[in-house]
This record gives sequence, C-alpha cells and structure tokens, in this order.
Amino acid sequence: MTGAIGSGTRFVDVGQFALSNGSITNGTCDINQGGTFWTCNFSGNLAAVNAQTGRGEATIQSNNGTSHEAVYVVSAGELVMEQIDPITDAPLLVGPVLQQIGTFNNSSLSGLSVLYYQDIHSGDGLDQSGVVILSCDGSGNCTGVAGDEDLAGTFTTKVPQPVTYTIASNGAWTNSGSSAPAGFLVSQNKAIFVGTGSNSIFGMMEPQTGGPFSNASIAGTYAGGSLTPLDYVNANNEVDVGPANGLGVLTLNDDASGSGGLDQSFGTIVNYSIAADGRGTAEAQGDQAPAIVYVISPTKFVVMLPKTDAKMLVFQH
Repeated sequence: MTGAIGSGTRFVDVGQFALSNGSITNGTCDINQGGTFWTCNFSGNLAAVNAQTGRGEATIQSNNGTSHEAVYVVSAGELVMEQIDPITDAPLLVGPVLQQIGTFNNSSLSGLSVLYYQDIHSGDGLDQSGVVILSCDGSGNCTGVAGDEDLAGTFTTKVPQPVTYTIASNGAWTNSGSSAPAGFLVSQNKAIFVGTGSNSIFGMMEPQTGGPFSNASIAGTYAGGSLTPLDYVNANNEVDVGPANGLGVLTLNDDASGSGGLDQSFGTIVNYSIAADGRGTAEAQGDQAPAIVYVISPTKFVVMLPKTDAKMLVFQH
C-alpha cells in the first residue's frame, strides 16, 4: 500500500498474511515512512463480502495499533485494499492484494526480472523513479544487467551492484546492503517491495520473458497509465491506449488529469527503439528529451518520462 500520513510524509507498506474464512493470521510487514524503516506483525478479520459489489471491510490489529480497511474483490486471486480510518489517526493508504502462488525459497528467484519503483529522494525531497533488470541464479546471488533512475526529470544510468538475497518460506525477501529493498514474493520472480533506507521506495518486480528483444517485441494495441503520483500538490495522471506496429512506431490517444483540469490528445506518434536486453527509448514529436522504456514481456512494458514528477507509465497488451 502507498500513501501518506497527515503531514504529507510518504508512507509505504508491504505485507504477507493468511486469509481463511474471514480470519487474517500470521501477518508480517515491512514499512517505510519518510525514510524510516521498521517491521510489524498483525492479525485481524475480514467481514462478509457483499455478493453484488464485492466490497468488505477488514479490521487489523498490529504493533502499530488498530486500523480499518475497505476491501474490493477483483478476482479470486486479487483484491484492492484502502485504509478508511480518519487521516488524523492513521495513514491514507491504498494498494493491491495478490494471492501467493507456490512454495518459496532461494530458487524462487532465478533468471531475469524487471524491478520498477518510485520514491521521494531523501537528500532533497525530489520525486524519483527507477527501473532495474536483475539476473538471479536461484542460489542467493543476483547481478545487475541494466538500470536507470529519474530524479525530477534527470536520467542517470545506474546498473546495480551484485547482491546476495534470502527468500523465506512465506516469501519474505531480504537482500544484502544497509538500504537494499525488502518485501514479499507473490510467485516465481514476482514481488512487491519497499526500501529499507532513507528513500521511501515502493516497487514491483516481475519476471522478464520473451527476450532477446527488438522493436518487434512491442506490437499490437496497448493500454497504459501512470503509477500513483509522488507529488500530490502538482500531481498529473494519465491513461493511454493505442497500437504499436512492431517497427518502432506507437500511436497513442490519452486522457490526462492535473491541477489545471482534464486534457485529451489523439493520434500522438511515438517513435521507439528497443535493444536486445529490453531497454530502449521512446520519443514523441515535441518532446524535449526521450523517455526510457523497459520491456517486461511482449505484452507489458514500463516507461520513465523525463518529468520533474518522475512520472512512470505501465502499458499492457
């Protein structure tokens, strides 16, 4: 879940729990509030879900106190959860709940994965996002293949250093390093994580499949949209849809919402170029600088825009 406390400080939280017949047990979580990291344990209950709307309410007791969440069913394996306590008493949070698949150990990370994340940079409070490709050996070791960070619109190439990792039986994922991310696996090479250091990182990791890549890896009609904005005062969100021809041209229609109201555009031509490792660039006519693209699979890719709000878009076929 992502959001903020009453003062506006960013608050991010990932957790894992068992849910059976409305009872929430064996909960454990990792939290980062404005660069301060801690863990928690929790339990609770989920009241009966409305058969027509898919809505229910959960009550959670943890070492942080009691909280209440509205829960909406998306499918048998996915929920959306939103905290509904007054902002004076608890953070304002929302996020997905995904059903875990499989048993977990170090072999649950094996092969290539794409990590994408957002945070508030601790040194200056600027918005930041990033994408990394990791290659893991299934025995507790990962190396970086490619990586980029966007700090308020300025891109920096940042290929991560080799790390060691440990996966617990409940999917808990820990990494070497004082500020390395921590989180929980959902399935093979798929995880949700937060930062343990001074940056309030929240991100997703997904298996990279379908390589080696090229412009032909992006072909067909894609729908996409921006991730949760980091800058709530000057936030700008957008949703996009359009076809890619597999030859390096993507044509988009989009709806955007910001402090100035709603906006629409039609038929925007975006030229893209994808390398064999899945990293590439994309640029529309009139852009001041190209965006950076990372292909997760031929059906999904992420885009980092050179904007001061470090906006990130996710597209899916």
